[in-house]
Amino acid sequence: MSNTKYVLITAARDEEEFIEATLKSVVAQSLLPVKWVIISDGSTDRTEAMVSEYAREHDFIKLIRLEAKEQRNFAAKVQALKMGYEAVQDEEYDLIGNLDADASFESDYYERIIAEFDRNGKLGVAGGITYDKIDDKFVQVRAIENRVCGMIQMFRRECFEEIGGYLELRYGGEDTAASIMAMMNGWEVRTFLDIDAYHHRNRGISKNGYWQARTRQGMMFYQLGWSPLYMLLQTISRFSEKPWVWGSLVRFGSFFRAWLAREELMVSDEFVSYVLKEQRRSIKHVFYGDKLEAGS
Repeated sequence: MSNTKYVLITAARDEEEFIEATLKSVVAQSLLPVKWVIISDGSTDRTEAMVSEYAREHDFIKLIRLEAKEQRNFAAKVQALKMGYEAVQDEEYDLIGNLDADASFESDYYERIIAEFDRNGKLGVAGGITYDKIDDKFVQVRAIENRVCGMIQMFRRECFEEIGGYLELRYGGEDTAASIMAMMNGWEVRTFLDIDAYHHRNRGISKNGYWQARTRQGMMFYQLGWSPLYMLLQTISRFSEKPWVWGSLVRFGSFFRAWLAREELMVSDEFVSYVLKEQRRSIKHVFYGDKLEAGS
């Protein structure tokens, strides 16, 4: 059994429908966290009562209550996670995980993730393959091996501290940004395709529907410095996703409007340079494939 210690941080708001699955998954782990801080970000339902019930039985669970804000966006979620990070500073730990309040997984999930960190000292960010609940069944989410879904991101402590944690991004994408910053600093980032995690929502839909979700995603990719060509190719590749074709076009339209307006980016010039370099490499691979590798 590994001696590696880990902590978890969860930002939750009105998650009474899903959070019990998350609570049950964590308390059943073969390797328990040293501390699990759950920040209730202005919940008005039974979320806090449910967490409190589990905290009474499991002393590693800590609930922090925040007052409801008039406006809430993805930056507010990161602010809540930062409060959780501050709350674990007196703990001894090697790994720190972000865990969404609508996720579930098998009892050996963290044991298997920790084993990968133990095996590879350069591994900075890791997580399993994720499945979204769509039409009452879990569907595997398209995975990029060197990106890790934010709902179950686990960081080596040195990596997390080196990149400065999550960026406060209005339109989200803090998990993607964290993966990229880790790689910029020489860390490996890996999604393990044989370790499963389940998301009890369809992340392609916001509370106000498909169209708002796609609009936000377009703005998110713009603020992360995506190139228009890469965004166009990504749009075409996702035509088969619901809502068919139109969802991808709405996402690209949102991106393109922001690009034309030259809206302010939310990341550094160094970050954008790294992203564009990686995207040029990906585009070349799409068009030239093995020919590019043979000629390089």
